[in-house]
Amino acid sequence: MSSKNTCGDCRFCTEDVRSTDYRRRKMWFCRRKCTFFSRNYRPGEGGRILPEQAACPDFEAAEAPVEDQDSKETVLDESEL
Repeated sequence: MSSKNTCGDCRFCTEDVRSTDYRRRKMWFCRRKCTFFSRNYRPGEGGRILPEQAACPDFEAAEAPVEDQDSKETVLDESEL
């Protein structure tokens, strides 16, 4: 894995998955660049980005996902059976 940061690793990267008959599917936007997420822009224009492009100077690492505590397997001791 490369040590270079990408937009997809940044906390400001947001995925827009709205889809209708006239909308293209997945697109990514930077919340830091602008608040208006126009799907008419090309990647690199306005707030639209590609997750694999190199991160800008405003990069802040996204938080690691928190593990779901309920999904951990519980091992019972024989005395608990």
